[in-house]
Amino acid sequence: MTQPSQDQITWIASYPRSGNTWLRFLVANCLVDHEFDWGRAMNSFAFELYYYLRQIKTEGWTTQDVTNTMRSVVKNQPTGHRIGDRLFMKTHNAWGSEHPFAELGGSAVLIVRDPRDVLLSAANYHNLVINAEADQGEYARNYIEHGGDRSWIKAGYGTWYEHYCSWTKQYDFPVHVVRYETLKTDPIPALVELCRFMDFEVSEVDARRAVERTDMAKMRSIEKKAREDGSFGGLNEGFNFFNKGQSGQSLDKLQPGLDDLFEQKFAKELAEMGYARSVRP
Repeated sequence: MTQPSQDQITWIASYPRSGNTWLRFLVANCLVDHEFDWGRAMNSFAFELYYYLRQIKTEGWTTQDVTNTMRSVVKNQPTGHRIGDRLFMKTHNAWGSEHPFAELGGSAVLIVRDPRDVLLSAANYHNLVINAEADQGEYARNYIEHGGDRSWIKAGYGTWYEHYCSWTKQYDFPVHVVRYETLKTDPIPALVELCRFMDFEVSEVDARRAVERTDMAKMRSIEKKAREDGSFGGLNEGFNFFNKGQSGQSLDKLQPGLDDLFEQKFAKELAEMGYARSVRP
């Protein structure tokens, strides 16, 4: 891939609950040979878009302030870090001219996941962050009716299908699509290819190390420590950010009939994305 020019951003994009955080941990562990806690991983590879939007809103920052700050952080990365002078930023927003800092976009990585698994993870996340008592079956029906979480749609993420199309059917810059399921079943070549797209030379040894350090049990351990020390707070007890991480799940576990309802409404979209199921799990 032709590397974006200075101050252009490579977006690390996904619909919420598709594996964006896990992907960033994977890449960070590919690039640096030491294990990350929550804060170091979140700040060592891709910047958080929403932090910088808050700075603009509350502190009056300009776009130049944003790029200057990011470049200063990158310049002061520890010895051995291979990120160089490149800028990466996480986003859940749908792509388009209204996307924050759209003028800075130079390329993107898009992680996609079976939309049914995304819905199940979203229901858990709703209990974790919004309402621990919310009924997941009713949440799922509402999600299916609107094509996504209504608060996410309002925030600019779009429906799950609109989000996918916004990134894969634009012509502003190249996009590398990586599937969550592939990162689980065949992660080594997928990580090497992904890093090559971002112009990082990563070996299979690097990728294997990253996979070993980011399995679901270790991610839950990292989350637990961050919740205990307060660096990842404001969450309801009894639910995890890193939940099951499973693939190919049935929505009927939440409420009978949800699989049929989902597939009847989104048959065309599921087929286009490669997630049509001929056999029910």
